Amino acid sequence: MHPQPCAVLPALTEFEFAGGSKYLDELMAQIDTPQVEDVRIEYSKLDVQAPQFSKFIKHSQFRCVQVDLSTYDPEIKLNCPQVADLGQLVPMLSNVVHLSVLGEHSTDEVLLFLCLFPAVEVMDVDRKAEGYIAEVLKDIAEDMVTEVLPALELLLLDSDNNKLEQLLSMCRLSAHPVTIFNMRDEFVERLNAHWEKV
Repeated sequence: MHPQPCAVLPALTEFEFAGGSKYLDELMAQIDTPQVEDVRIEYSKLDVQAPQFSKFIKHSQFRCVQVDLSTYDPEIKLNCPQVADLGQLVPMLSNVVHLSVLGEHSTDEVLLFLCLFPAVEVMDVDRKAEGYIAEVLKDIAEDMVTEVLPALELLLLDSDNNKLEQLLSMCRLSAHPVTIFNMRDEFVERLNAHWEKV
């Protein structure tokens, strides 16, 4: 049997899907979206047996991910409440350079989660996520902080929270300093300048 022809959607820049991963994979097998920039996928358990989704991500130069780790009605670019399942997406997410982390989750899996994104240069963390990220990072060895997010250059924290004080001092003292922002306007200005030089 011949494979079905692929429909090219050259003007599609946003893609939103809610449903089972089997249906997502079947849809991905039938479309080519060379200009897609914004992908929103919502489901509670990610089935990693989705080879077409992997091809879609790689083909579309998918480099920004927003993850909501909470388990209630998220509005996100990629939703996977179970971090362990997200860990199985490593080959697809290893080129992500901008990571937004929202919501609350147990600290047990956060370090694993952060290590999934070795290319992240820019990370913004909301107020709810700051606490558990700080909790995990304060327990790792000082020399490992920069190994967790080795390419990180810009970090936006949603609040003026002292919980991340240890992390911030380690970043500033390391050979790979990270610029930290507490004001979104300043962060966006610096972010725009960052993308212009890339």
